[in-house]
Formats: sequence, structure tokens, C-alpha cells
Amino acid sequence: MSRSRGKRQHIRFGERRVIDPARAWFVAATWDIGAPTFEAQGEADRQAEKALREAGFDVWMPVYESTIVRRGRKIDTVLHLFPGYLFVGVATVPGERDAVTGQAILKADEDDLGRLRRCQNVTAILGVDGPLRIPQGVMQAIADAFSGNVKSERMQAAALYRVGEMMQVVDGPFATFYAQVTELLQSGHIEAEVAIFGRATPVQFEPHQLARA
Repeated sequence: MSRSRGKRQHIRFGERRVIDPARAWFVAATWDIGAPTFEAQGEADRQAEKALREAGFDVWMPVYESTIVRRGRKIDTVLHLFPGYLFVGVATVPGERDAVTGQAILKADEDDLGRLRRCQNVTAILGVDGPLRIPQGVMQAIADAFSGNVKSERMQAAALYRVGEMMQVVDGPFATFYAQVTELLQSGHIEAEVAIFGRATPVQFEPHQLARA
């Protein structure tokens, strides 16, 4: 059963997360390939988060509180925003000096990266030719998008959707139709194409009007 089944009513993010600039940040993959449901994946994520914290790493698992309606009943739940992935900050050591400032550039501690690879429930560190370090500014931008520093509840809700996703319309005049997300608007509305009379027609939706098919 999909974790998103049901009409999303309210989405609440936690307090603003401040990213530690003294650490090098990476994305650890924690998914269980054989996990049959999102709930099973979430358990692996929680176990990995606990193990990483006990090992001394700075870990951020973005979650949000949601009140949804299933079969006429309101249910409060806490969901992981990126199932199968955790942001992990590792220790740094001085590296080469910056050509302009002359200050040493902090690089990831290789011993810490090795401990991260061996940590329970961590299957990989994302990257192509090696672990991909996420710039501190990018990490803070992600944190600001999915924690306390957001403009409105509607924008928080819209941020959970992705361009190209196929959604089912669960409320409004197009209820029961399927729609493909084409754009996330600055207003927090979602623009999606609905197949009407054999043609793709762009329609704007409130986030709560769509659910993952």
C-alpha cells in the first residue's frame, strides 16, 4: 500500500535545520532493495539514522508531519521526505590552501568516510567517480526548502511533488482523472496535464487535490 494513498490535508515541517559548515556533507543510500513497501524502507532509514548518530556522525533525515484522510478518518503520521536516503555530515581536515585567500580548504576525513561506508544499513555513498560532496550552500538551501524557513503551507506541500510524476486527481471537477505534473508554480500551485477528449490539457491544482497513483 502506498504511503500517500488518501487525501493530504495538512503538511507540517519541523524547525529550521542549520547545516554545520565545519562538516563535509554526503548522501548515504540506505534502501533495502527487497523492501516491499515504503513503510519497510522507512524502518531501514530509521535504523541507519540511529547507527550513524551512535557512530558520531551528524545526520539529517528530513521528515514531515501530515494529516491525511483514509476511508473517512483523519490520520496523523510522520513521513520521510526522501525514502532510502540520508544526509550525513562527516569530519573534515585541512586540505590544500585556497589560491586567493591562502586559507586551508577543509576536505572530508577519509577515515570518517570509511566508517560511513561500513556503518550498519548504509549500502552506498552517492557519487559517480567517488563520494559526491554537497556544497554547504546547497545543503542549506535544501534544508530551508524542507524545514522551518518556508513561505507557506501550500508551498511546503507542492515541494513534495516532482515534475513528470503521474498523479491521480482526488478532489475537484477532475476527480478520478490522471494528471502528469509539468510545473511547480511559485504560488504553490501545481500545473499538470489532464487527458481530456484525447488531448493533454494543462490544469492548475491545489496540492491536496493530487495523490500519487
